[in-house]
Amino acid sequence: MKKRYVLIIIIIAISVSGVLIWRFRKLSALKVIPLDAASISRVLASAMITDLKSGKSSLYYLDDSERYDEEVKEILKILDSSGYRRDFRDLLPWGVRSVSSDKNYDGRVLRIFFSDGSHAAELDFMSSSLLTVMADGKTTRVYHPLNQNTFNELIEYVQTNGAEH
Repeated sequence: MKKRYVLIIIIIAISVSGVLIWRFRKLSALKVIPLDAASISRVLASAMITDLKSGKSSLYYLDDSERYDEEVKEILKILDSSGYRRDFRDLLPWGVRSVSSDKNYDGRVLRIFFSDGSHAAELDFMSSSLLTVMADGKTTRVYHPLNQNTFNELIEYVQTNGAEH
């Protein structure tokens, strides 16, 4: 009986350790984006900035095919300046169906779309601390950027290089 109890405790400890390592291991942007960076053939980005007091919104849109290589490199560079951690919601057997912004929401939302011609990935920053990634419109994963400034840098890049609509 005592051996069975010890075995159960060891199995639980190994399981908890495995989940914690999975959750807190730092990932690079290239691990988060489910596409090979060298094969990305299209990038689109939009930033919606809403003044929470007045309710006024501005939409910036980035889709400049003439500067494509430069934009992809710059966006990937900014994304890779942060590490990312997984979210426990990704362990749910039914997947993540919806995600709302967290306490760090400040009226800004950023969406980046990558495509390699046959596959696509969509990254949605809901705030500086919450990122969702959807691959081919099917699976949504939730990540937490470790560098809170990544969101600010991406918003600034889209505002500077994109067109306001």
